[in-house]
Amino acid sequence: MLFSVCIPVYNTSKYLDECLQSVLNQTEKDYEVVLVDDGSTDNSGQICDRYAARYPNIRVIHKENEGLMMTRRRGFKEARGDFFICLDSDDAFYDEDALRKIRETIEQNRADLVIYEYIHAFDRTAQPDKYISLFNQPNGFVFQGEAKKELYDKLLLGKGLNAICIKAASRRAVDLDVDYAQWKQLIVSGQGEDLFQSLPILDKAERIVYLKEPLYFYRWNPSSISRNVRPEYYYAYRTIYQRTARYLDKWKF
Repeated sequence: MLFSVCIPVYNTSKYLDECLQSVLNQTEKDYEVVLVDDGSTDNSGQICDRYAARYPNIRVIHKENEGLMMTRRRGFKEARGDFFICLDSDDAFYDEDALRKIRETIEQNRADLVIYEYIHAFDRTAQPDKYISLFNQPNGFVFQGEAKKELYDKLLLGKGLNAICIKAASRRAVDLDVDYAQWKQLIVSGQGEDLFQSLPILDKAERIVYLKEPLYFYRWNPSSISRNVRPEYYYAYRTIYQRTARYLDKWKF
């Protein structure tokens, strides 16, 4: 199996059907969907069960609430595919050929990691509020060896490259052997866990290919967990900065 589309789910019943339909409508069919219900208190869990009962390539795991990072990690542990793709349950694929384009990019470039662009808007059919173009490099550009420094620069100078949902990572590039439970109480959902998990992936991937197309729809959701502020964010950012500093030393910055 080529792709595992890992979808963490928590109280997103309003958007979950649209999210799942954007996967089922993909022209590429060599994939599974791993739904991880993080203790939802609305009917998101029932929606997951309904899809899993109807489609043999959709699996659902129900668990107690632990937050986004641990829910994503559970999805990685359950995944069977050669490449992992994260899709948040209030977002969607923007392009029905997204998986096909990622597959072709992997095959043509022997990629360990594919990074693609995204559309930012309130609604998938509306005029985009923001179209994120990550690099000035051409479509299909390979970041390898010394060229990876540009990726690290981008990671440090802005948030555009942080999102784990714009990366299709090979199984060998994901740090599956690391137990993230040690950071469970420190990393707050919606506050930096994307960067925290992206660092080892960018480090381990040897051939990183830039797909200069918007394949992901990121919903501007005012009620999202990343829209709110809590005092414990200080400890989350401190932990993230400490890990970032270790990778900066490794990359000789």
